Amino acid sequence: MVGEPTFPGCLIECRAVGMFCMKDERGPDEKTLCTPAHDPRYAHVQDTRDVPAFDELEITYFFEAHRTSRPARAPRIALGGSAAQ
Repeated sequence: MVGEPTFPGCLIECRAVGMFCMKDERGPDEKTLCTPAHDPRYAHVQDTRDVPAFDELEITYFFEAHRTSRPARAPRIALGGSAAQ
């Protein structure tokens, strides 16, 4: 999660806050949800429970739109897990 646009190959020091759990016809596909390590705007996000509802919807929409561009791979998505797991 970042508040500004980035570009391919951009390196950002980050910290994990949890997992974004997806499942499609090939099985589980977990993504690590991270925030910039030193950005004070994300200091309060320590776990997936701290992710603002709008950001969760935005992330869900991104993965649904990406995966449903190939109908056979329509995903089931859930925000879950914590950085400790």
